[in-house]
Amino acid sequence: MLIRVPLHVASNAHVERNLKGIKVEKMAESTDSVLLSLCLQDRNFEDIFNILLSDIISNVIELSDPRQVLRQFLSRVDKWHALLEKAATSGLTPEEHRGLYGEIFLLRKMLLALPDPEKPLTAWVGSDKAVRDFQYGVCALEVKTSQGNNHQRVHISSERQLDTTTVGHLYLFHLSLDTQQAAGESLNDLVDSVSSFLLYDFRLYSQFQFKLVQAGYLPAHRELYANKGYVIRTETFYSVEGAFPRIEENDLRHGVGDVKYSIIISDCESYQTNENSVYQILNQAW
Repeated sequence: MLIRVPLHVASNAHVERNLKGIKVEKMAESTDSVLLSLCLQDRNFEDIFNILLSDIISNVIELSDPRQVLRQFLSRVDKWHALLEKAATSGLTPEEHRGLYGEIFLLRKMLLALPDPEKPLTAWVGSDKAVRDFQYGVCALEVKTSQGNNHQRVHISSERQLDTTTVGHLYLFHLSLDTQQAAGESLNDLVDSVSSFLLYDFRLYSQFQFKLVQAGYLPAHRELYANKGYVIRTETFYSVEGAFPRIEENDLRHGVGDVKYSIIISDCESYQTNENSVYQILNQAW
């Protein structure tokens, strides 16, 4: 990928990068401009590099200020350097695999239910290991998946995950799954269905592909997920409010942190809420 920027802009920035698998360097310099090259050095990263290029283009194509173009270009390269480090991993763990399926499953439902697809996609921050899986404005959603006979209990990873102090509406979406070999819907199938939905909006499609890599879902690992499928047993929304069973940050004594606990989901029946009412709240808030 080649990008031309004014000489006075490039001269005030450190533009060279020699990172894992990719390299940014000056290819040519004239009296008024510099030609920068973003080059793939390791062909093992070719699939990811193609996503990287789409991501960079979608982030700079509407910018007119060359300073912003260069800043965004280098920012995305540095962001992708961290993601390329994940390419050496051996794929998602079973828990990560199931958790990512749950997040994208809810993302697809919201893309189909809400009028503006950009809002739920932007709200999906679980791919970046945020406190909650979806957060936008004053509304947030946390996704929990369980399988087999373990559906009665879900695990909460911190005292902030179900803390409503800083949000106006917080929902817990619970997805109970059966795992099957060569049956049901695979993670790959789910990813492909969302990709197809976003395919004709280049910016949103690129954003989704970037978030997948953030979450550790890499093109080179697709064959690892091809034979495991999921069948939905139940899907339920809960409104986290009032006396909903949870631990909040203000409940802890001074010096206590990193709290992990579990919720017996059958004890939350009184907090079940209608799916359409959730979408109505999100549509108003997002």
